[in-house]
Amino acid sequence: MNTDVMIDLETLDTLPTTVVLSIGIVEFNPQKGIVDTERGLCLYPDIQEQLDAGRTISASTLEWWMKQSDEARKNTFNVRRKSINETCENIRNFFSFMDRPKAWGNGSVFDITIIENFMEHTKIPWKFWDIMDTRTLHRLHPFDKTKQGEVAHTALEDAIAQAERVCEVWPKKK
Repeated sequence: MNTDVMIDLETLDTLPTTVVLSIGIVEFNPQKGIVDTERGLCLYPDIQEQLDAGRTISASTLEWWMKQSDEARKNTFNVRRKSINETCENIRNFFSFMDRPKAWGNGSVFDITIIENFMEHTKIPWKFWDIMDTRTLHRLHPFDKTKQGEVAHTALEDAIAQAERVCEVWPKKK
């Protein structure tokens, strides 16, 4: 069985080497229009450990974060963080029961590229040919752009909203 999983990241840069603030992951089935919000996962990797490892921050992204809502910043910055190794292990555990998962990201070179770089390209739980892109899908099948998660720029909320938008435009089997 193939499984679809939406991944959303909140970061401090736009480069593949960015410091990752949070990782939201949710399983969904676009054919049936189901998003498994009960099993969603949100992880917060340790910022200092990432900086020590050479991950990057950009001034423009910090400025962008300062313009976001207080709730988005609180939900992203004021949290308990885990080590990089523990974060990667939690990601692998989430995917461990899945056969050939399709990893979705919002854009062809952002979320998935960054998470693969973050995991140092080792033991990534999907194959490169199973990477999916919501922006391409939505260019082919426009969607309601006003629909967002409860708190915009919160990784899990954004992952859920993106999965719901894919379900909304995905052709349904009859």
